[in-house]
Amino acid sequence: MSDLPPLPLRIRSARTADAPAIRMVATVTWTAAYKHLIAPENIAAVLRKYYSVEHVTQSISREDSAWFVAELMMPPNLGKIIGYAHCGPYTAGGRDDFALRSLYALPEYQRKGIGTALWAQVIAWGRELHKSRMFVGVLTQNLPARRFYEQSGATISHEEKLPIGSQILPETWYQLNLAEDNVDYL
Repeated sequence: MSDLPPLPLRIRSARTADAPAIRMVATVTWTAAYKHLIAPENIAAVLRKYYSVEHVTQSISREDSAWFVAELMMPPNLGKIIGYAHCGPYTAGGRDDFALRSLYALPEYQRKGIGTALWAQVIAWGRELHKSRMFVGVLTQNLPARRFYEQSGATISHEEKLPIGSQILPETWYQLNLAEDNVDYL
């Protein structure tokens, strides 16, 4: 993170009206983060399938998942959504487990505390629901994300192969034990 003062930021639960802004953040971040790892047509397919306004709206409305947004709280961008996190059931785990499905901030706002603030909110959500472990999958070649999760206290759980369109990419899964007292919010 930079040595600059933190951005005036608000983390809140997403509303269905936020779906277009979440789609915009997803489009910008996926294109920037994965342009060297994932073929453009496969990025486009993921964005169409998982980040259409309709899909995000339906997902926000689900009771078994949560979406959080990071909003700037300063003019002239007051209320601008610059990041988001999505978490929900982890089907490969137990009922006390959940998955962080995505955590992204616009490239120009990365390394300014947005990911850390969203991470803290996701941990708080999991603890509020008495979850004991959080899992998160990340493309193995996405080294900045891996460093973030490792510096945040997550440890490698396992590896899988992730089909993304016509590609199959290695994915590293991390877990974070929320019951441990040493899990903090960074």
